[in-house]
Amino acid sequence: MEEKKKIDVGVLEVGMYVCDLDRPWQDSPFLFQGFPLKTIEDIEDVRKVCKFVYIDVERGKDSPHAVSATKIEHTI
Repeated sequence: MEEKKKIDVGVLEVGMYVCDLDRPWQDSPFLFQGFPLKTIEDIEDVRKVCKFVYIDVERGKDSPHAVSATKIEHTI
């Protein structure tokens, strides 16, 4: 099961896996719905388009700055 966490693009790191955006994928320049951040340039590309994204910690690096999507959904 995917462990999805919301994270501000300002604290993204190489090694994280972006599984969702703060907008529909078709409204972004990204070709794939989900991708690993392999370079600083990848992070810069995400920062140009989004304010926050969701990372999948099972497929990539976790972050202490990320908030569990489960926690977010329960507070709404």
